Amino acid sequence: MDNHDPVGPVPVPDPAPAATGGTGLESTEDFPTEVAGLSLTQLHVLHSKLCRQLDHETLTNPAGPHPLTQDRHQEVVAELDTRATTGPA
Repeated sequence: MDNHDPVGPVPVPDPAPAATGGTGLESTEDFPTEVAGLSLTQLHVLHSKLCRQLDHETLTNPAGPHPLTQDRHQEVVAELDTRATTGPA
């Protein structure tokens, strides 16, 4: 069965989101002073928000992501890596 749409190609939306819709973490928003004290779930949520923010900043800012966003992401990734290699506490 042929599922070809005879109307024509599907328009491709603009890849750059207008905003993160509150799912990212702007550089002006609060960030935990010590990520090691977060639960694993909190750490994963923070990582997700930072990834969304990095994507948004990369796609919408010609200069690239904000340095603070990059630093925060590195800090969270380092904590996730530490927990992955040391196991549960």
